[in-house]
Amino acid sequence: MSKSRLSRTAPPLPTSTHSTFDRPSSPSTTIPPQPSHHMNPALTLPTVNFGFDEFRDKMNRFTLRFDEFIENRRRTLLEEKNEFARNVAGDKETAREMRSQMEYYKEKEREVKEQFHRESTEVADAQSTITTMTRTHTTLLTTQHSLATHHATLTSNLTSLRQHHLNQRNHLTALSTHNTPELNFWESNLGLRIEGAGVADHLKIVFTHIDERDWEREFSFVVSLGGREYEVVMCRPRLKEEWVGGVVERLNGSRGFGGFLKEMRGGFVELVNQEVKGSKK
Repeated sequence: MSKSRLSRTAPPLPTSTHSTFDRPSSPSTTIPPQPSHHMNPALTLPTVNFGFDEFRDKMNRFTLRFDEFIENRRRTLLEEKNEFARNVAGDKETAREMRSQMEYYKEKEREVKEQFHRESTEVADAQSTITTMTRTHTTLLTTQHSLATHHATLTSNLTSLRQHHLNQRNHLTALSTHNTPELNFWESNLGLRIEGAGVADHLKIVFTHIDERDWEREFSFVVSLGGREYEVVMCRPRLKEEWVGGVVERLNGSRGFGGFLKEMRGGFVELVNQEVKGSKK
């Protein structure tokens, strides 16, 4: 009964500015033990210093440092963000410039390809033209050489022909000088007439007074004088070719035109005799 009354009327514990979790600042603050037979149990508890003020100071300092750290970190992140944004903007501008340059170089590449194609076509055309011109030049050189050879041959032949014609002219001149009296005899007595045949170097020999039935009937033949040898190219009326060939061969061997005329006239006389004999039968 006395114990419970003492507990209800016990005085409050003294307050302290120190934290209850702190140790006592000095041994003098510790209450010395009292004898248990006359001490209040509440007064026997030790005084504890919790250090709230120091803890508050530490918390304030921590808060300031934390706020400063957060502010510095926020400022750093903002600067990094701004730097990143600037870098992204620069990269975008660089990418845009690179795309523009790529378009430019693609256009240049297309132009170069087109120019290369045109130049390749021009080179192919030029090579084809050169090949054609080379082939034409070779053909012209061959033709020139052939024409030069042909010209030389023609020149040689013309020279030979001129010399042959000159020889023939000289021979005919000599024959005409030698045969003029005989030719006059043939023309006046045997009805011989010499005409042009309408072709160069051809003479037409005409005989009359052969056929007693018609003294004006003409017997003619054409002699070619253009070659190295004489040649009878036409005979009217026709005589046997073998016989005429033999007469011409003898003419070319002897060059006696008077004998040739006599033989040809004799051939026409023989032809008329055969006609007369045939008509009598």
